[in-house]
Formats: sequence, structure tokens, C-alpha cells
Amino acid sequence: MRQLIEGEDWADTALGPRSAWPQNLRTSVEIMLASRYPMFIWWGPDLIQLYNDAYTPVMGKRHPWGLGKPAPEVWSDAWPLVGSLAEAVMQEGLSTWSEDLEMAMTRNGYLEEVYFTFAYSPIPNEDGSIGGLFCACTEETQRVLSDRRMAILQELGHRTTNAAGMEQTCAAIVDTLAGAQRDLPFALLYRLDPDGAGITLAGRTGVEPGHACCPEQVRLASAAAAWPFDEGMQTNQPVLVKNIADRMGDASAGFWPDPTLDAILLPLARGEQNTAEGFLVAGLSPRLVWDEGYKTFMTLLQRQVAAAIGNARAHDEERQRAEALAEIDRAKTTFFSNVSHEFRTPLTLMLGPLDDLLTRDSIEGDDRDQIALIQRNGLRLLKLVNTLLDFSRAEAGRMQARYEPVDLAGLTAQLSSNFRSACDAAGLSLTLDVPPLQEPVHVDRDMWEKIVLNLMSNAFKFTFEGGIAISVAAEGDMAVLRVRDTGTGIPQDELPRIFERFHQVENARGRSHEGSGIGLALVHDLVALHAGSVDVESTLGCGTEVTVRLPFGTDHLPAGSGLTDRSDTDTDTAIRAEAYVEEAIRWLPEAPAAAATQSPQAADQGGEGTAEVLLVDDNADMRGYIEKLLTPRYRVRSAADGVQALALLQAQRADLVLSDVMLPKMDGFELLKAVRSAPETRDIPFILLSARAGEEAQADGLRAGADDYLVKPFQAMDLLARVHSNLDLGRVRREAMDAIKEGAARQRFVGELNDALLTVSDPSDLMHAASTVLGQHLGVGRVAYAEIDEAGGEASVLVDWTDGISPSQQMRYRLADFGKPLLARFRRGEPVEMVNLSGDPDPRAKRGASLLAAESRGSFLSMPLIKGGRLEAVLTVQDRKPRHWTDIDVALIRETADRTWAAVERARADAKLRESEERFRQIGEASSDVVWVCDAERAAFEYVSPAFETIYGISRDEVISAGLDQWQGVIHPDDRASFQTAIDRVRTGAHVTHEFRVIRRTDGQVRWVQETDFPLKADDGRVTRIAGLGRDVTEARSLTAQQQVLIAELQHRTRNLIAVVQAVASQTQRTTGSMQEFQSHFRNRLAALSRVQGLLSRADVEPINIGDILRLEVKAIGHEIDGDRIEFAGPRILVRSSVVQTLSLALHELATNALKYGALGNEAGRLKVSWQEISDGEDHVWMRIEWLETGIDTTDDRIKVADSGYGRTLIEQALPHSLGARTSYELNETELRCVIEVPLNNEQEN
Repeated sequence: MRQLIEGEDWADTALGPRSAWPQNLRTSVEIMLASRYPMFIWWGPDLIQLYNDAYTPVMGKRHPWGLGKPAPEVWSDAWPLVGSLAEAVMQEGLSTWSEDLEMAMTRNGYLEEVYFTFAYSPIPNEDGSIGGLFCACTEETQRVLSDRRMAILQELGHRTTNAAGMEQTCAAIVDTLAGAQRDLPFALLYRLDPDGAGITLAGRTGVEPGHACCPEQVRLASAAAAWPFDEGMQTNQPVLVKNIADRMGDASAGFWPDPTLDAILLPLARGEQNTAEGFLVAGLSPRLVWDEGYKTFMTLLQRQVAAAIGNARAHDEERQRAEALAEIDRAKTTFFSNVSHEFRTPLTLMLGPLDDLLTRDSIEGDDRDQIALIQRNGLRLLKLVNTLLDFSRAEAGRMQARYEPVDLAGLTAQLSSNFRSACDAAGLSLTLDVPPLQEPVHVDRDMWEKIVLNLMSNAFKFTFEGGIAISVAAEGDMAVLRVRDTGTGIPQDELPRIFERFHQVENARGRSHEGSGIGLALVHDLVALHAGSVDVESTLGCGTEVTVRLPFGTDHLPAGSGLTDRSDTDTDTAIRAEAYVEEAIRWLPEAPAAAATQSPQAADQGGEGTAEVLLVDDNADMRGYIEKLLTPRYRVRSAADGVQALALLQAQRADLVLSDVMLPKMDGFELLKAVRSAPETRDIPFILLSARAGEEAQADGLRAGADDYLVKPFQAMDLLARVHSNLDLGRVRREAMDAIKEGAARQRFVGELNDALLTVSDPSDLMHAASTVLGQHLGVGRVAYAEIDEAGGEASVLVDWTDGISPSQQMRYRLADFGKPLLARFRRGEPVEMVNLSGDPDPRAKRGASLLAAESRGSFLSMPLIKGGRLEAVLTVQDRKPRHWTDIDVALIRETADRTWAAVERARADAKLRESEERFRQIGEASSDVVWVCDAERAAFEYVSPAFETIYGISRDEVISAGLDQWQGVIHPDDRASFQTAIDRVRTGAHVTHEFRVIRRTDGQVRWVQETDFPLKADDGRVTRIAGLGRDVTEARSLTAQQQVLIAELQHRTRNLIAVVQAVASQTQRTTGSMQEFQSHFRNRLAALSRVQGLLSRADVEPINIGDILRLEVKAIGHEIDGDRIEFAGPRILVRSSVVQTLSLALHELATNALKYGALGNEAGRLKVSWQEISDGEDHVWMRIEWLETGIDTTDDRIKVADSGYGRTLIEQALPHSLGARTSYELNETELRCVIEVPLNNEQEN
């Protein structure tokens, strides 16, 4: 996005060129572009939109078109909703906050249901007005959809759980889906017909009745079926149906006004069978895409609906069975009432042979246990039958007592003593105070046995500490039996109802909740038949005392009741007492099956056998029976009461609880409430077992929170089906909740990891931050990050985060020490884990573990990081205890390793880039040459060195803010076109060196600059930036020009010198005779030329004074210029180099002739040389040189020869010709006068 924004021509937009953007806008844009959080800016009255890379998914197909466009135009579909919020920010400067705001957007080619959480914040202008708004936003669509769909599944589970039967379940499913029309515009529920050849509509929502898409009945094999039911039946897989409007017209009558385009057909599987027992046809939202989240939701919905249908089917089947059993029970009751004597005969025939079998030594092992189980429960049945028959006869008024005189104290002592073994086993005392009475008491012996045994059984059932005391005494005309216990007692408000039929004290703590509720009622009726009374006194928590009073004598006996005299009833009494005592012993917790047990049969099974069922029943035989049914398929633990079951659950979670309703200490409903109230157990499936049949009883259980309700007696297959179905439903719920939790945890972890990686930039800090987040999230004791140097054969631990585990003492390892197998796994990218470091016997594994783990305990997992086919790093996580690393753990560790490596590589690259830029900046800051870098497209300067201001006269802050246009303003108008051409060539990838002039702004000087410009390219070869090195070459160009002038002058002088030498040689040859004379003259004249050249060379440094030339030539002939014979007089006159050579030759000839023939050749001669500047009145300035020799001998013939020689010719002819000079040469008898006048200005010389 930075490239798009920087490459955009903003001059044609409402924002204007970037150089003119307000500083606040530029700052906000930089913050936005640097962030990885979705952000955008709306600027100006038109709300021009700018956004960053993280926001592009929100834009969808509007990207990149929407960049630089007005927001109302870009978001026209959502503007009615967000426009008012933006207006409040722009007009009032108020910040806004919107959470999970629903919007309808067309960003990917269709109108889409989306949710955002965002905040609008105003961005002020420099004058304090609102220039625009800044928005940071998060798309919450997936989370909102996930929460909504999970709520649908939870409501569906709740409604179907509370539904009774198939009809209510189907209605609950349809009613639930009717509220889910955002995700399911319509839904059709079909159930398979009994014949399996067709299906029938069981419910619909979102579709008008009679529509073509929802026929009431469908034959599966019909080709004209509206939906592909036959395909779904054959494959038992979901079928996606597209363009349903083309098949059956518009089916939309749901939440969305848009037509529903597609639908999904979901087969509803029947239990474990791979066949469908129905179909759910659901329309797909026209505003959502069919993605993985949608598919997962449909899969969970399919499973939950199928499970609900299966439960409803099982419920109906169970209800039918229960109703049949109730009818049977009524018939049984009638049968018991009418043919009571028929019961005792078969029971006697059953118990007698069983007793015989148990006396045989050949019966042993499991067979003996099974026979003992039958015998025990046969006795219980006999006891119950006797009680029911007695009560039934009492109710019908057909019970008749056979009175006989009885030693009541002795009989009572005999009956009570039967419970001594049970009391001893329970740790209770049994006290008998039964002295003989003075006279017998007329009672029905069988009835008195029932009275005593029921009272003893009741006292034993509710007494846990202390003991039971039995006393018989005579009080007046009454024989009094008292049964006292130190048990749990009876609440006072329950005492008036204690003898009511079927009444039981609620929540009474007893050894068992089994019982018919008719024992005390029968005692009351039996005592009444003896014209006696029974009373109860009790204090809650202290104990109970039951008092039975019977009259002495026979006056109270009914008229006509005969007296009997039975002498031998010990055997019958023992049999009856055995039933009571055996039942009491089975209540004791020390009984073999009463303790919590775990069956070993399924411990090692996989699959279904891994599920654990907690069985809770106070009846040991029932626990044993159900355990035998479940253990082939499941692991089973058992408990005898609710308190023990809850303790087992808290110690170790179970997958399902199967509990009886009537339990001691804590009944099934209380246990269910405790399970549902604890967060760690509230989702465990819970099945209640109860003898209470009927829909009301089942409704009570389901309303209490049970997942299922099973009525006793039940069939084994029914119990197994219920357990299996509820385990499946619980697994579906757990998977859904786990998926949500795992998704939320992963999202939270990724957010924490991103925050940690974004807050630091140093590579070491990045690794430590990532290790800390991962270690704390996984709850481990150590996270170590090591980088691998394959070439060097070493692994270096860069970060070793610890919490409860000692850090590694060695930070560098040889790769060879890990062993070839371990390294091979690393190089293949496979993680290496060890569940238990202290328990792994493999020495090779321990060898690698000793290097990867800091301590030899707990467990570890090492994740290799492969980049470009190379092993780059290893991230090791070590737990303090043994641990099985889950797929989620592995995925998080792998993601942490990838993200950490990427962040570290970026940080290192950034650090290198910063170091490079810093070195570049230091060079630029110290350089006297200009160094600059600018963006190739925008021509915006990124860096300008301080020398820019010195050379160009523009401050670098000014040129950075203004860009290349500001720079071109100081370039000389004649050079701007060539400058632009050079820059354009660099943009194409060329290196260009060019020179141009600038008009320096600070002083107006025109300066020459030489620049070398070159491109900076991205990885893909595009020229993204231009750099330049420039220096001021004004002085260099001036020196070059001078050098060229000097070279030209040198060439000119050389040509002149050659010509002069040739002329001198030619003239010397003509004026000399012999070769020796020629050589002498020619040598002298060349020496004069040499001296002149020396002066000319110095003239490049300083001007030539005519006085120096004169003195040099006179001195060259061997005379001191400061003597009495030579006089020099004249001012300082500077002459041009073009004058010096010819003039010097003339002066040389004069000096040589003066030495040879003139004034300097004799003692009497004198030489006077004077010079001055003169003017001829026409603004012409001349230099006048007068050469005067006196005291010469004019009669010497040599003077005459010199007078007509080379020197005079040079003066009179060469000087006027080459210098424009005026000369005169006069020789008389006493002196020689030579005057040379040379023009000093250019015009005269020209």
C-alpha cells in the first residue's frame, strides 16, 4: 500500500499533491502504513479514503479501486449506517466506538453479512479544525458467526433434551431452526417411513406450505424428487444442491430478502449404522460464503439432529416398554391379591434347590457367585412378597391372626440376635434388655416376627454410630417393646406421617434408599390387630425410639378367634430373619462391590473402550450387574452413594454418569445438581435410573438437567443403547466446545505472540519475547531457541527461557553429538518429542534428550525449522512433568518457530539496513560533496547531505519537504532540459555523469556542478529510488580554461620560438664567416632566448617588469648592474608576455654590441638605460626605452659592422612589424642612442 499511495498522482484528486498535504495527514498516513492492524483514513470534506495493507481484505474487490476515492462512493452500500457516525466525528470532533456492528457489504461480488468492531477518531488540521478521521477496525464476522451458531447448537441440545418423544423432538428441532434463519433461511425435516421406501415431512420452517421444495411425502427412488434424497441415502454424506431456484423456484420465505441460491441435504444417520433414518434439508444463507466454518457448523448440526432423533426414538421405545410394564405391574398386583398362595410355592421351590446347590463343594467360582446372587435376591423377593401380601391382605381386611401364648421376651431376643453379626460388621453395639415376663402374651407369632424384624431393620438402616438397644418389660397391664437407636433421627414435622403407607422421609441419611415405604405402615397395622399401639419419639441427629404396647390376657382378642399352640417354629423364623439380615449386610460399605472400582476388562481397549462410565447405585447386586453389562465396551468406576461419586468425579473426570435416583447421603438429583454446577463437570452426559415410571417422572429428571432417564426394570440392550447414544451426544458437544475453546485460545495466543513480536526490534529480544509467550501459554518450564550452522556443524542456543527448570549450562553444541537419526528427523522437518524423560529406556533417545532438555525429568518437544530446504533453527519446549504433546501443542510450537524465525530475520535485515544507512548517512554528513537520495516516481527526497545548502544555496529541510521541483528551480534555465533528460535516463536504469549550472540562491552566483546519478533497484529489478553524488566544479572549470589558454599560449610561443630560432640561425649565418664564429653568436643568442623563456614561465605566476628584463640582459654579458659605468632608471612597468620575447632579443643584441664594440667594451664607456610611460594625447599609452652609450670609439670598424648588423635589423624592422613599436637608432662620434617605444594597450598592439 505504501507503493500504491506513493505512486498515486494525487495532484488530480481532492487531496492535492503529496507535497501540499498537511503535516497531520502525513503523520497519520505514516502511522497507518507502519501498522499491521487494519486501519484507514477518511480526509477532507469528500472523505477521501486511504488505507493500509491489513485493511485490503476488508476492501475485497474494491481494492485498489477504492484508494483515493470518496468514502460515500466506496462504501455506498454501508453508508446509511456508517455515514452518520462519520458525520459526528467530522462536525463535532467526537470519537466513536462500535462493537460487533452488523453491515451489509458488496465487496466480493455478492451482498455479504459482515460484523466489525471499530473506532472513529478525529484528525485535526493545523488550525484546530477537523481535517479527517482515523479508524482502527477489526472484522469480527467469523467470531460472531461462530458464537451465533454455537448458541443454535446449544439451544437445539437444550430443547431436544427436554422433548418427550419423537413428535416433540421434531417440533423442537424445527422451532430451534426457525430462530436460525440468518444461517439457515429454510429447513425441512424428513423421517424415513417404516417401510424404508419413502420419507415423510416431519417439520418445516422458512418455506410456505405447499411449495415445490417441501413435498409432504417423497418416494426415494423417484426421479422427480425435489431433492437428491436417493443420493444421500446411498452415500450417507451431505449433498450440496446449487441453483435451487432453477429446480423448484424461489424458496425464500426466511430472514433475508435475497433469494436463497443453494442448499445442503444432510442425511441423519441411525446410531452406529451407516444408514439414514431421515434428512435435514437446509437453505444456505445468500449473504455468506460456503467456507470451512459453515461446513463445520453443518456437520455439528447434522450430528446433533441425528443424535436427538435417535434419542427420541429410544425414548418412544422405552416409553412403550414402560407402559407395557406398568400394565403388567397392575395385572401382577391383582394377581398377587387374588392368588397370593401361588407365590410362596414357586419361591420355596426356587430357594430350596438354591440352598442345596450352595451346600455342594462342586459348585465354585463364578457359578457359586451367580447362585448366591440369585439366592440373596430370592430371599429379598420372598421378604418383599410376604410384606406386599401381608399389606395387601391388611388393606383388603382379609388378614387373620392366629393368636397363641408366646414368651414375648424370649422370642424378641431370638429375633433381635439375628442382627448381631450385621451390627458387629457395621461397628454398632446391640444391647438386649429382655428379662422374662411374668406371663405370656397372646400374639400371632408370624406377625410379631414381622414387627420386630421391620423395626430392627429400620433401626440398623439409619444408624451409623453408637448402637441399637432392645428392651421388653411389663408396664401395668401392657407388655412394652422398645427399640432405641442412636441414628440420624426423624424431623419433628415428619413424625405424624411416619406410619402412613408408602411415605418415606425425604433426604433422610440411610444405608440405602431402597424400600417400599410400607414397613412401618405394616407394623402399625399388625400391632393394631393385636389391640396394641405403636409410638415414635425422635430427635434429629440423636436417634429414634419406637414403643410397641400389647395387652396381657385374652380379653382384647376378637370374638371367635381361635387359640393355637405351635411348638416348633424355629426353622421358619430363621428363614424369615435371614432375608432381613442378608439385606442389611448388603447395605454395608465393606461389601465387595460397594467400594469404588475400575473394571480391568476395558482398560486396554481402544475406540469405544476408552470412554469411562461412573456408575452410582447403593444396591451392590445392581452395581455388579450393570458393571458386567458395561465393562466389555467401557471402563467403569462405581460408587455406592452420591457423596462418594462426587469425590470420584472431582478426582478424575468421567465421560458419562449413570446414577440411581434413590441414593443414601446424596440422592441422584442432588448429585446431578452438583455435577451441573461445577464448570469442569457440567457438560458430562448424565443418565438417571429410577423405578418411577411415567412421563411425569421422566420429565422431572430431564428438567433437573439429566440427559436421559431410564426406568427400572430395563433391558440390557436398551441400557447399552442409551449409554452409547448419550456418549455420542456428549462427544459432539465436547468437540464443539473444544473447537470453540481451541479457536479462542489459538486466536488469543496468536494475538499475544504478535503483540510480543511487534513491541521489540532486537533479534535477541524477539526470541525471548516469543519464548516467554509460548512458555506461559503452554504452562511449561523451559523454552529454548537454537540456531543451526550446518556448515560449521554447530547449534547455538540463543535464548533459554525457564520457569521451574534449570537453564542449560551449555550454549553451543556439536551437531554430531545429536546422532544421525535425530539429525535426519530434524532435516526432514519432523518434530522430536519424549513423553517421559526419566522413564524412556532407549539410550539413543536419552543421548539426544540430554542435549535438548536441560534436566532429565518431565518431557520435551523439539520443533525443527526448515527454510529453503535447510535446517535453520530448533525450538525446544520442556515440561516439568511427563506430558503427551497434542496436535494443538505441536501446531502452536510450529507457528511460534516460524513466526519467530521470520521476525528475527526481518529484525536482522532491518538492523543491517540501519547500519548501512547510518554509514551512508555518516559519509554524507561528513562529505563536502552533495549526496542525495530521492524516490524515483514521486521525486521526493529521502536524504540530502549538508553540502547541498553550500553548493545550491537551499536548506536541505526545504528541499526534502518540497522535492525535486524545488531543486530544479535553482538550475540555470539553459541547463534544465538537459538536467531533466539525465534524470529520466537514470529512471530507466542508466548511470549518468553530467554538468550543469546553478544560480546559487544565497548569493546569486552562477556555479558549475558535476553530478553522477545512478539508480537504486528493488529485488524485482524495478528502479525505486535515484541517488546522486555532486560537487562544485566552478574553480576546476576555470583552471581548466586557464590551462587551455596556457597550452594555446605555449603552442604559440613554441611556434614563435622555433620561428625565432630559425630566423636567428639564418641571420647569424649570414652575418658570420666561420663556423666557430657562427657557433659563438648563435649560442649567445639562444642563451638570450632561454632567459626570455624563463621570464615567460614566471609570467604565468606574476607579471614581468621591464626593469627586470633590462637588468637580466645586461647581467648576462657579465657586468654588474650596480656599478658606476651602468645606470638604470625607470618606474615599474609590467609588460605582456607577447612583447617579452622579441623585445628581449633586441635588448640582447644591444647589450652584446655594447660589450663587444661599445661603451662596455672600454674603460671610458658608460651605459645609461631609462624607461617610462608616455602618452601621445590620443589615450594611447606607450613604454619608451632609451638606450644610451657614451665614451665609445666610433672609428673602430667593428662598430660600423655592428651598426649594420643583425641587432639593428631586429630593432628597426622586427620590432615595428611584430610589436607595432616605434624605434630609432642613431650612432655619432661619441655616443650610440637607441629609442624603442612599445604600445601598452591591446588596441595599439592589435
